[in-house]
Amino acid sequence: MSTQDEQVVEGFAGPGGWSQGLRLAGFRGRARGVELNAAACATARAAGHERVHGDVAAVDPRMFGPAEGVVQSPPCPGLSVAGSRKGLGDRAAIRDRMTAFAAGDTPPVVEWADPRSPLSAEPLRWVRALLPRWVALEQVRAALPLWEHAADLLTQLGYRVWCGVLAAEDYGVPQTRRRAVLMARRDGLPVDRPRVTFPVPVSMADALGWDGAVLVSNYGTGGDPRRRGRRPMTAPAFTVTGRCGRNKWEHPDGTRRALTLAEAGQLQGFPADYPWTGDVTARQQQIGDAVPPPLAAAVLAPLVQYQAHPVPVAA
Repeated sequence: MSTQDEQVVEGFAGPGGWSQGLRLAGFRGRARGVELNAAACATARAAGHERVHGDVAAVDPRMFGPAEGVVQSPPCPGLSVAGSRKGLGDRAAIRDRMTAFAAGDTPPVVEWADPRSPLSAEPLRWVRALLPRWVALEQVRAALPLWEHAADLLTQLGYRVWCGVLAAEDYGVPQTRRRAVLMARRDGLPVDRPRVTFPVPVSMADALGWDGAVLVSNYGTGGDPRRRGRRPMTAPAFTVTGRCGRNKWEHPDGTRRALTLAEAGQLQGFPADYPWTGDVTARQQQIGDAVPPPLAAAVLAPLVQYQAHPVPVAA
């Protein structure tokens, strides 16, 4: 297991999804998160997680010193089906930027279709600077080709790598959520897809402790806004997004009420009393953007554990 003198650096750290996951995975060292959103920093700090308020792309990674692990979840609206998707046309330029960072070079200036696109290359800059023992990355499914390119580059830097798409409900998260994940380590130990821990998904009723309603989605089925998706509480929830407060509970008598933000947080795998901070819009966005802690823990657990005498790997 980890020791108290080890450090993990989290980029795009948000309100604490990865940080909670580290705790659940048994990490006992120091986790320092860099996050640009002030409300997300406040939430994380209120939950006991360390945050540096700053821009991941503007920070020199070397200021954090030696790092046992690097964790990053770059912003995904430019790739997500729930976002603009303008970033899809930037993927070739993102790969070029990753390649430059992995080589220790300065990438050329690019005119981006989505200004957030270059952030997806930041993990390579941080890994190249810190050469941590392990790496964990997460983004929406459309980012998988980017993580596959990152896997090739990390292999050249001495890492063993696995990347693929994970289903959050396979790891105890009470919602259906697919995310592209990369796991890498350079201590000579193998790395593989995290084993499924919940072959039977956790339902909304199990997570919230009550039953008897249907969750009506804010999004239209098949793109038709008049056909809202509907799920009984005996099933996992829809993917929780930054507009989660617009989902509705519908009771048998026809009455409706909005999904509360505490409930949305629980459907992401956070504790019911997690200290979400900021106005309603800010809290919804934090919840939707966060990595579900049980999923984070499943990814991190095999990485923070290691043998007593790791196999040395050349830099």
